[in-house]
Formats: sequence, structure tokens, C-alpha cells
Amino acid sequence: METKLTHCSVCGKEDGYRNPPKQVSPTTLDPDEFIEGDIKRIMIEKKCCFSCAFWFDKIEKLKNNPRWLIIDGQSYVFNPYNENNYSYFKGFGGRVMYAQKTDGTVLISNDVWHQGEIPEAFKQIIPDNAKFITKEQYEIMDSKKK
Repeated sequence: METKLTHCSVCGKEDGYRNPPKQVSPTTLDPDEFIEGDIKRIMIEKKCCFSCAFWFDKIEKLKNNPRWLIIDGQSYVFNPYNENNYSYFKGFGGRVMYAQKTDGTVLISNDVWHQGEIPEAFKQIIPDNAKFITKEQYEIMDSKKK
């Protein structure tokens, strides 16, 4: 008989599904509560909670995406700017946002998606790589290039 995990091997948090009993929690450790897929696979492989599996999944899927930005410990994906305002649902309601990466690259998007705050256990693995800038700051930078 397999012993159920009581604490996450990554963040060390107690199984949130067991305490209090049967409460939905990001620190749930029982992979059998989830459908087959990447999150469940990661939970089993790394003996970790749902929350940690979520961040390992983001690392696997986004690590080579130059539009994955970490700003002040928060994860964002800056999708390419889309001129068609009615083509699909956009992150942040289509608000135009500006960010400057640590390498100086500026990204502009009207389709930004927020994945959440990077947990302490992942802050060294997923460090900040950008900062938000204002439209005015962008316009000043852009005018200096001309």
C-alpha cells in the first residue's frame, strides 16, 4: 500500500486537501484528484503539491518564450500586439501595456495574461526579467532611437 504524501517535497507545505478535510487547495498533494495531464504527471514525478506543479509546468512550457516576463515577482505573458480589437478575448481587457526586459528590449501588448505571484520556492529559479514602463517612458526611448 502506497503512503500518501503529507507535505510537498518542494515548498514543504502541508497537504491542503487533508487539512481541513476535503477542501480544495493549491497545496493539494493527491494527484488522483486531477485529470491526466502535465500537472498530474509533474505532481507524481516531483512528489509536489498542485501549486508547485503549476510553476514547474510554466517553466517547462514558457522558459524559451521571450514574451514570458517576471515583473516584481509576478508572472506575465505579453502576447503580440493585436490590431483586431474584436478578434478574441484579450488579457487585461485589451489594455495596452509596456514592459522593458533586463536586456533593454521593450514589449508592447494589448493582450497580457497574468499567471500569478511566483512562490518563494521558485523565486531563484524564476527571477525578475523585466519591469513595467509607462507609455511616456516608451515614447521617450523610441524618440531617442530616431
